[in-house]
Amino acid sequence: CAVLSCALSPLRAASSYTPLEAVIPFSFTKADVEGASYEFVIEPLDDVSPAPKQDTVTLDGTGTSAFVIEITEPGTYLYKIYEKKGSNSDIIYDETVYTVTLFVTSNDEGTLEYQVILAKEGMVKPTEVAFINDAVRKPDKKDPIVKTGDTGETVQGTACGFLAAGALLLLLAPIKRKETDYEE
Repeated sequence: CAVLSCALSPLRAASSYTPLEAVIPFSFTKADVEGASYEFVIEPLDDVSPAPKQDTVTLDGTGTSAFVIEITEPGTYLYKIYEKKGSNSDIIYDETVYTVTLFVTSNDEGTLEYQVILAKEGMVKPTEVAFINDAVRKPDKKDPIVKTGDTGETVQGTACGFLAAGALLLLLAPIKRKETDYEE
């Protein structure tokens, strides 16, 4: 888990606390595919976590964005952020799911403050929410792979030839020895 710096944006409201906007930034690197757009989603993980102002952000280029959640009282709020897999078969979509914990407290003056704690599977302390997509690599049609022939039959034929020659030598060696034994 990592603590992101907190940014307070107080709003006016008729409650015991002045609401604030908790901002959860994220970055995104798009795949090198023309005309693609990407959707990022934030979902509360329980019934007590306030809904974000916007639960889906759509981007069409590399950059940054943020989810904003209005907080009206202290508490611990849980969310998950992920990229929604698109339908473009030329893109390898990032499958990372971040768990976001908002710790909201009240300071001595009664003002709400928050910290963002991140977690993701396989990483102890992520410092940011970042998604990276890639393009599916396809063979270049300009440089096709040229078939040069099947060498399997040639190799088999050569191997058989060597085996036959070796067997013939083994058969002829005892005959040659016998002829030499008779001459003595």
